[in-house]
Amino acid sequence: WAGDAREVDFSLSYGKSFADGRGHILLGGEYNNNDGTGDCYSRDWCARSVLSVPNPLRLVNGQPANIIASSVHTSSTTLQGMFTAGVLKGTAFNDDGSTRQFQYGTIVGAIHMIGGEGGGFNNFIAGPLLVVPVERVSTFGQLGYDLTDSVKLSAELSWGKTIGQNLGAPGRDPGSIVIRADNAYLPADLKAKLVAAGQATAAFGRSSFDLGFPLNRSEVETWRGVLALDGKLGGGWSWNLYYQYGRSDYDQTSRNNRITANFNRAVDAVVNPANGQITCRALLSADPAVRAAAAGCQPMNLFGQYNWTEASKAYVFADAWQSTRNEQHVVSASVQGDVVQLPAGALTIAAGAEYREEKAKGAADPISLAGGFYYGNGVGVTGNVRVKEGFAEAVLPVLADMPFARKLELNGAIRRTNYSTSGSVTTW
Repeated sequence: WAGDAREVDFSLSYGKSFADGRGHILLGGEYNNNDGTGDCYSRDWCARSVLSVPNPLRLVNGQPANIIASSVHTSSTTLQGMFTAGVLKGTAFNDDGSTRQFQYGTIVGAIHMIGGEGGGFNNFIAGPLLVVPVERVSTFGQLGYDLTDSVKLSAELSWGKTIGQNLGAPGRDPGSIVIRADNAYLPADLKAKLVAAGQATAAFGRSSFDLGFPLNRSEVETWRGVLALDGKLGGGWSWNLYYQYGRSDYDQTSRNNRITANFNRAVDAVVNPANGQITCRALLSADPAVRAAAAGCQPMNLFGQYNWTEASKAYVFADAWQSTRNEQHVVSASVQGDVVQLPAGALTIAAGAEYREEKAKGAADPISLAGGFYYGNGVGVTGNVRVKEGFAEAVLPVLADMPFARKLELNGAIRRTNYSTSGSVTTW
């Protein structure tokens, strides 16, 4: 028993009639708060690390193309970093930046392997929560009043807000980081191996848990209001008219999100020959545009854990955000009733018209708009659609209560719709 996912739920409702029963009012509200859970490793079963691993040796070892197994660990990243290709393949780092030989498993794929080092922990499934914390509140109000014996006024208003939080994906780079042979933080013996092999670069993998997880927070607030009139015309005829307004405001933030371009510049650290200090290669570029884009760059040491500086982290990470508002207006009118009585029943028709307008407008931070974050880039949104519709439907009774047929009807319906974005269409 993990003892998490604690939940609080509270609701209240109230109703009352007034004006000698001609009016009715209903009010209600609800509050719910779930604390969520930890990640996969908050459960004992997660330590088994059961995953599907592609089998690169399927043509020679007689095993399936994909093997579902326990003790599946990562083959291309460690928390301290490792080289994944070339002459340095399998060279991994310890916390302090010293090196060791990575222990591969039996079946080794591009990202995962069966066995090998990393027992009891797989950094590709650690972090994100099994159940995210969610807090929700909603309210509802309804009013009905009989204006006359044949006309009723009704109104509804509802409001709700939902807040959720979760951990995003940290920097998981399965051999996708490029380390150059002259990297200022690369140990001298590894530099020598690269030079001897004629390698200018080396592929590097790392799961950067030490740099922290993005903290995602989303908030959705929704309003809806309806004002309606319903009436009776006599002779089995009735009508309905209503207006509806809805609005949804969505806000999302992702704190501690990695900026891809800044990360690449910070990792490419070199020694400045003018002063012997470690700096970003881009700041030494002969191209003024490259130097300008790299302004403020701080070199980052990814070899080991927590060997980077706070200045380099502040340069590489920032907060992403996105805000979007969706609005809807609806006006609808309809009439329905019995046209004529036939031997099998009444010929009934319904007809009406509706107008809808939906629009969205949203913004995001400049880095997200350029697709610059490692995770969860927001987008700017703007646009609207207007829809005009007219419809008619008829039910013609053919047979009723016959020895061979309890009921036989013909039903026909047609709708003409005009979209401001794509033109008109008829459905029937």
